[in-house]
Amino acid sequence: MKRRPRPKHVLQLVLYSDLLTEVQGVAPEFTHVELGTGERATLRLADYAYYARAARARLEGFVADPGPTRPVPCADCSFCRCAERCESVWQVEDSLFNVANISRTQVEKLEAAGVTTMAVLASVDHPVGGMAENIRLRLVTQARM
Repeated sequence: MKRRPRPKHVLQLVLYSDLLTEVQGVAPEFTHVELGTGERATLRLADYAYYARAARARLEGFVADPGPTRPVPCADCSFCRCAERCESVWQVEDSLFNVANISRTQVEKLEAAGVTTMAVLASVDHPVGGMAENIRLRLVTQARM
């Protein structure tokens, strides 16, 4: 049983109030949420509107111009229906994610240094910013294998 309104519900109510304002021409001051305890929580919309509208603007900006995306391994890959697709992308791109035991942070450091594929990593013979030398050597050895 919920004793307090969940943030996602508050964001949704701010959106609804904004849509109602567009139609009715009058902004509601308060909204109400029925809690699992049977109580009613009354929320002053102005207290949440700035954050909710900023979040909405970020979402709308992303939808308008999502930018490039790529598959990134995560803990749920073994359960994901897209796993085969991701694996094929990593193979085609000669992705650093194919290097055994590489972390996302290590991939980010390598990419920042201009190392974007396993082939390039296999030939790196200089330090990589923010990466310990023994880690770099291990990753280079793995890429060569």
